[in-house]
Amino acid sequence: MSSVDILGPVLGFLGGALAVGLGFLQWRRTERNRRTRELSQRSAAAIEELQSRLRQLQILSRGGAISAEALGEQTRHLNIFLIEKRSVLDAEIETAARDYLAALGDIHREIAEAGTATQDDWANTLARPQTETEALRQAVERMEAAETALTGRLHRAWENMPAA
Repeated sequence: MSSVDILGPVLGFLGGALAVGLGFLQWRRTERNRRTRELSQRSAAAIEELQSRLRQLQILSRGGAISAEALGEQTRHLNIFLIEKRSVLDAEIETAARDYLAALGDIHREIAEAGTATQDDWANTLARPQTETEALRQAVERMEAAETALTGRLHRAWENMPAA
């Protein structure tokens, strides 16, 4: 057998192996993008649900429709939600959510201790009560900062999602 007779099958084998190898690499990249996209979608959905729950809690607080005990109970449920979603929510999101909850609790307490004018300002959904104390102002700023952080993370989750 001459080297020319061997060269044909060897080149055929190498060509086939190269095609299989390139196909495998393409499949692996596609699979990685799919997993990344699924994780990003689950993360974005969890952030959206978290923001919705936090906003609903704020609405209840603003409307005076929730007691301090009920607010504490809802906070417990949101903490459970954060633990359940830990696989798709990172520490930054969890910290922002906990900051939001703590600030909302502080606001609720400050409003309850304040006069009727402050309670009316909060219930009328003014961004900030007109008759705010320093503690109330700081709590509102902490809540706004946490909400901004959560919204920013949601936008980044959608922007960084690989194309289908």
